[in-house]
Amino acid sequence: MAVTSLIASLNPAIVARQNTGIDSEEVQELQKQLLGLVQEDFPQAMYPAAMCALGDLREIDEQDTLDRLVGEGAAGEAAALCQKNSPHGADSAESLFQQAIARASQGLGDGCGYQWYVYSYQAGYLLRRAGLILERLSDEAGAAQHAEQLIWEAAGLLGTKGACVLKKYRFCSADGELYKDVEGVLEGLCSAISFWHGHSRGQGKQAAQELLQDAGLAQGLLQLWDGVCCLLAAQAKPRHWQQQLLKALKLFTAETRSFAADCVLDTATSIAMRKTGGMWGTLKAAPLQMIFGMGDVEEPSRQTKRPKR
Repeated sequence: MAVTSLIASLNPAIVARQNTGIDSEEVQELQKQLLGLVQEDFPQAMYPAAMCALGDLREIDEQDTLDRLVGEGAAGEAAALCQKNSPHGADSAESLFQQAIARASQGLGDGCGYQWYVYSYQAGYLLRRAGLILERLSDEAGAAQHAEQLIWEAAGLLGTKGACVLKKYRFCSADGELYKDVEGVLEGLCSAISFWHGHSRGQGKQAAQELLQDAGLAQGLLQLWDGVCCLLAAQAKPRHWQQQLLKALKLFTAETRSFAADCVLDTATSIAMRKTGGMWGTLKAAPLQMIFGMGDVEEPSRQTKRPKR
């Protein structure tokens, strides 16, 4: 496992910038081959983070294949590869992310474990694949419906398992990477819902109306937010996170928001979410931002030594 850790920690970055960084393709290929050898010959040495790293590299290969097919005019073949009922194999990116989730939650009673990133990887994969389908393959038969299913799956995964993990932690100054990852996932889910809504409007009034009444998506988003509120219980929730949440929820009807909120509030864990009963239908920003703009609990006071006389 020590060797696996060394391989997984290889950093291919040449220019380390978020979203616009440049990676070494040679180092990525070497890392993928080495992790693939470990996965094939010593699967017991592949811990969840290593599985996710290999899955991430396999996703790059899958994306290259899809880009090539689209560029060659074989959009139908590309759409078929994106379908979940196509043979992905045990070494596909999605399969590796699923194996990482299973390994991370193995033997734990609640079925979700303590590792947020395995759900982040899987949800990110689903949302990226949905975005690609809607942007480049939506005219193919069944592709748009499949994209909707992927977004729905990501929302469900984050709202149940992902939120469950977040509720076990309390954010501190050392959790900068977790903060950035949660921010990226929340932004990705909200953006995917907005993107799907825009695409549905282009498909006609009925398609858009069906999305507006999809309580499952709204419920998953609110469940994830309940987890975020638990994670950041001692502090204000970032204003731009709140804005993304409200912007996505505005796409749903008031009845759908109210129904989804009622389902979530029945089992809500965070103090902030429990204070919002009845507010989600009207979705007035000011009272909601007042609740989320402050900490739910006070930080425990530090004990100080009594000065000597």
